[in-house]
Amino acid sequence: MNCLERTTLQYLRSVNDPDYPLVDYLPIAPGSPEQTLIDTVPRQYLKLTGDVLSEMTQGEKDAVDAAQAAALVSDNRVEAVDVADANDGTGFHVRALIELLNKRDNYLTNRIEELQAALDAMKASTGNIAALRDSIPATWLPTNTRPRPDAVQDYKDSITTGGVDT
Repeated sequence: MNCLERTTLQYLRSVNDPDYPLVDYLPIAPGSPEQTLIDTVPRQYLKLTGDVLSEMTQGEKDAVDAAQAAALVSDNRVEAVDVADANDGTGFHVRALIELLNKRDNYLTNRIEELQAALDAMKASTGNIAALRDSIPATWLPTNTRPRPDAVQDYKDSITTGGVDT
């Protein structure tokens, strides 16, 4: 006998009848419409209502696909966050990339601070350059370097909140 497990829709071929009670398994006759569905429709798009096996409607299929896509995104986020802490090759690569980008960001931040100091000194100078001094902004956006652990946390937060999903 061939049968279909009622909960998981796992299809089993040539099983011993007494080991598979009808309360848990639906018998499938070779060549039956149920057998055709099992052979032609992907398992995730089958549904069992009572003893009737059928193919899902397009709306039901779309719901299954959306749930699987959401689960994949969630799983990918968890994996991507965990990789920064992994002690394998990928973890080392991710940490090296974060370190490189953080050094670049900190270099640029320090460079901006130096330029701000130079412009402040120019504004404080005396002489005929009053028009130039007046054209320089009096306020600056805050610039802070960040330590590596903060860069790693920013990486994790960006993934967890979906900032890198697209």
